[in-house]
Order: sequence, then C-alpha cells, then structure tokens
Amino acid sequence: MRFLHAFGDAMTTHPAGSDESLSLWIDTTPSTNYPALSGDVDADVAIVGAGITGITAAWLLSKAGQSVVLVDKGRIAMSETGHTTAHIVATTDADYREMIKVHGEEGARTDTEAIRSAVELIRSLVSELAIDCGFKAVDGYLYTENEEDREYLLRQHEDLRRAGMESEWVDRVPLPFPTIGGLRYRNQYVFHVRQYLLPIAEATVKNGARIFENTLIHDVQNAEKDGFCVVKSEEGSIRARHVLLATHVPINDRGTIWAKMHATRTYVVAAPIQPGQVTDALFWDTAYPYHYTRLLDTGKSLFLIVGGEDRDVGKEENDEERYQTLEDYCRSRFGVTTFSHRWSGQINEPADMLPFIGESSHGKNVWMSTGYSGTGMTYGTLSGMLLADFALERENRFAKLYDPARKNLGSILENVVTKAIEFPKRMIEKVTHLDVEAKSVAEVGEGEGKIVSTGGAKYAVARIDGELRTVDPTCTHMGCTVAWNSAEKSWDCPCHGSRFNTRGEVLNGPATAPLKQAEIGPSE
Repeated sequence: MRFLHAFGDAMTTHPAGSDESLSLWIDTTPSTNYPALSGDVDADVAIVGAGITGITAAWLLSKAGQSVVLVDKGRIAMSETGHTTAHIVATTDADYREMIKVHGEEGARTDTEAIRSAVELIRSLVSELAIDCGFKAVDGYLYTENEEDREYLLRQHEDLRRAGMESEWVDRVPLPFPTIGGLRYRNQYVFHVRQYLLPIAEATVKNGARIFENTLIHDVQNAEKDGFCVVKSEEGSIRARHVLLATHVPINDRGTIWAKMHATRTYVVAAPIQPGQVTDALFWDTAYPYHYTRLLDTGKSLFLIVGGEDRDVGKEENDEERYQTLEDYCRSRFGVTTFSHRWSGQINEPADMLPFIGESSHGKNVWMSTGYSGTGMTYGTLSGMLLADFALERENRFAKLYDPARKNLGSILENVVTKAIEFPKRMIEKVTHLDVEAKSVAEVGEGEGKIVSTGGAKYAVARIDGELRTVDPTCTHMGCTVAWNSAEKSWDCPCHGSRFNTRGEVLNGPATAPLKQAEIGPSE
C-alpha cells in the first residue's frame, strides 16, 4: 500500500525571499500543511530541522517506539534538502589520497561502509513504504576533459580501491562531447528527494510523531539541570530527554564547529530535453569550478539537471553570472536552448573531509550533524541513523569517526587560521565602513541590494518590485556585516554562512534571529 501525502492540491511555492529561483523538486511536488508549534509540549526526542536528516531520524525513532516532535522553520524538505541535486553515491567529493592521509585507510574504509549503510537504508525504506520516487540504479562517472587530469583520476582509482570503493577506468564516457576518459562507479542511485521524504514524514506521523512547520527555534537548553532539554520558539517550547539539531549547520553554535568548515553556494539549472538526448547516469567533472549532471523524469517531462559554479558565501559578487555560466556550459555541451528552473544550495565543507555528527556545543543530550560537503543524500541519511542511535543511547560503530570533537590537527588548524583571519577582517571592514557600497538609497536600483551609509548609520537596502526594504546589516549570529547575493536576492554573511531574505528573515543558520528592521529618514 502506498502512503497518501499530507498535503493539499496546490503546488509548493518557493520559500519567501528567494523569488529569483525555483527548485525543480519543490515545483513538482504539492505543499505540506502541518501546523506551527503553539504552547508547550513534551516528547522523548525533539528534532529541529525537517530535511533528510531530521525526517530519517524521526522515522527511526518513531518506529522504535519513541515519542517524537519534529519542527522546521519553514515547510518540511524545502530548505537545503529541497535545493539539492539528489545524487545518491557510494563515494564522496574528497581526494581519496588526502582522505587516507588524514584518516588512514581504516578510516576511509569505515567511511565507505557507513555510506553504504545509508544507501541501504534509503533502498529499504523505498521498498518498505512502497514509495514512488523514481529511485533507480544508474552508473556514475568521474571524468575529465583535460589531459593533465588523467593522472589524478588514475591515482583516485587506486586510492578508492584502498578505501573499499570499486571503480573502473573507461576511455569513453557516454556524454555528447569529447572527454579524455574517466572512472565508472556502477550501481549508484537517483531519486526525487521530496517524493521520497514526504511519504516517510507521513508514515512517521502514523507512528505517533508530531510535526510542526513554520516554527523557528531560537533557544536550546541542555539536560544538565533536571535531565530534560528544552527548545523554544516564539510561540511555544518542547521539553525532551534528547534534542537532535538537524539544521544543516547547528543553530546558535558559538563553539568551534564553524571554524572547522566553510560554507559555499552551489548553483543549479534545469532544462527540458528529449528522451535519448543525454545518457541517464550521474556525471562529475574535474574542472574548477566543477560541474555535476543528472536527469530527472517526472512522468510528464524529462529534465537535464546541471550544477556547479560554487563560490564562498557572501564573498564574491556577480552571482547572476553563475547561472549564466552554467547555462552557457549546457548550451555548448548538451545543445539545450531552454531552461525551466534554477536554484542554489548551501554546502558546508569540513576541513578534514568528513561530516561532524555527535554531541553539540550546547552540552548534555543535545546532538548535532553538519558538514555533508556535496554528498548530502548519503551523509544526511547517515546522520539521521547516528542521531537516532544517540537518542536511543545505544552504540554505533561509526560514531567515533564522525565525532565533532575529533582532532585531525593539520587540516582543521589550517581552516581555523583562515577563519581567525576572516572574522576580524570583516569586523574591521564593518567598523571602518569599508563595506559601504552607497551613500543614498537612490543608488539602489530595482532588483539590487547595497550596504548604504547615511546619517551616520549603515543599512542593508534592497529594492524589490518597487518596494524599498531596509534592515540592519549586522548578522545576528556573531556580528559580521552581510553582503548582497544578486542571484537569490538575499543577504548573506561572509563569516559563517548565515543567510537572510530581503525582509531580514532567516534562510540559513547558524543565525536564528532575523536581521533587525531599520528605517531611513525621508530626507536620506
């Protein structure tokens, strides 16, 4: 029996503040309509964040008989999970020579085993719940168009073997343009991520779990006082023995986790194509910035999905050019002329190439996961598995490898030094007004956003559909000045990756509070 979805007939709209882009996953699935949290509730486990990690953990815990409350700041599976390209792969983006250098062959092999367990859980859930989400096996190809990268790929082939991952060299990669060759990984997978997750969420509710949407958690208290944790929103609270922070980046974290990774934006375009125009497989190239490709058959249309053109959050301008560059790439490589969708997502790159899954800086019985790099479907699922085990207080043999307190000093120290330079640099720019881009709101054109200094104060000013929207430019996480993202029409923090829409509402953590509203006098 197939589970019916807990949504209405209307197709899902894109989250507020990202009006310039629309994810194909969101556009082709109806909207959920779970209530917002109101009042105080109790549970065995509170889960903050309802993407692939939170929903997976909620299912596992509810199936184990736990009382679960799952909350999300927006609609479920619409934040970063709704802005993926949904590659399910048994490997990672890492250079495996570096992976083995940092974690050893045993660590690299353990990571491969952990990823396989996540893929197996996805496969088993699709079967157990009879989920119609286009889940299927395809080949994956890591390829190059440049002769100088051949040696790297051959080395990667050998290092993957040492890490327990099978690959094979192929001279011909099934793409409609010339390549030098590449590595083929058999039996990788694709699916429609929201068609996969929404039935799991409903099944979780059938198990007794409660889901609350449009609930922004702003405070987390650990279990030191009386054995119970408490998470709070403006309208209510949840009291639980364990809290799982499945929020892509831990909310309100003022520990060192932000210094162990850096945040990038990655861009995606989708184009309708004809059957047979492009081979149905997963493709990743060795270019810099790199590109990744797959197909999606919605039953009504077939789409080519190409992503890449990554950049550090808030640190480079001309974001619109990222989409244009991707579209040019698709025209030249695949012969497409029409583009139906574009969206971007946020990637947290861990300094030592593995995610952080374990106890958070909040303390006792508060658990977190982050740092999935570009493999969020597998690491997100794996995180849900580990977080569920932590809440059930049972051992997991993979826990030590992903412990946030691990100390691979070389790679992490380098990232900490970079962050230690970046943060004060941005604060100096803030104090000295080097981040100011305009002296008057008249300099802010339609569809633009600028940091404006006038009357002795600074403002983040955007003009959207003729409306002037003004907020305080100070990020509510740790005080850096935000920067304008022209592609997404958002304010992005260059220090730790928080993002806000033009009305100041939080789009991405670690910030949990909105940018303060601000008004500029009529003469200014």
